[in-house]
Amino acid sequence: MCTDGGNAIGNGNGANTEANGRYDYSLAYRLADNSPYIATGILGALICYQVHWLLAVLELLASFLGPLWIIVRTCPTCLLYGNPACSSGYGLISAKLVKQGDPEMFAHVFTTQITAVIPMWFMPVGAGAYLFIIGEGSISLAFLILIFAIVAFAVVPLKTRYITCAKCPRRSTCPWGSRTAIRLNSWNNNKNNG
Repeated sequence: MCTDGGNAIGNGNGANTEANGRYDYSLAYRLADNSPYIATGILGALICYQVHWLLAVLELLASFLGPLWIIVRTCPTCLLYGNPACSSGYGLISAKLVKQGDPEMFAHVFTTQITAVIPMWFMPVGAGAYLFIIGEGSISLAFLILIFAIVAFAVVPLKTRYITCAKCPRRSTCPWGSRTAIRLNSWNNNKNNG
């Protein structure tokens, strides 16, 4: 049985181990898994709104279209395409939208397509910098930018790498997750040896 922190996944941690012997995550788990991305989009839109409401709309569009691009272009090449073991749920959505791609191309496709999410991270930073340059920055704006930066540049990467990727059966062959797999294996070996 799959376990997570000593607790059986099928016993209340939002997943079911009956998905081909792998995780089958609940909708609530998938929403929680995606909540840092959602928070990034909302916080980014609030920052962009300080410049103009159209920029806020553009940020929300980027926050939706970037992941959709990943779902349509990258997920079809993942081994978790259409599989309930995909904790984000992107692989399941992808299977409803496009045909499966070549899993041998995953690393290349992932590396070239991940840039689609860059606008949602950097439009708010640019908007905040613009506001301070023209003298319309404030302490509340600085605080909002700080919270955005913590979520976008610390929480999202750490959560992805050490929670989502750590549970992904594909992590050893993923350009992003393989770095986590190497670190986790090194940490576990050091922990067991000393």
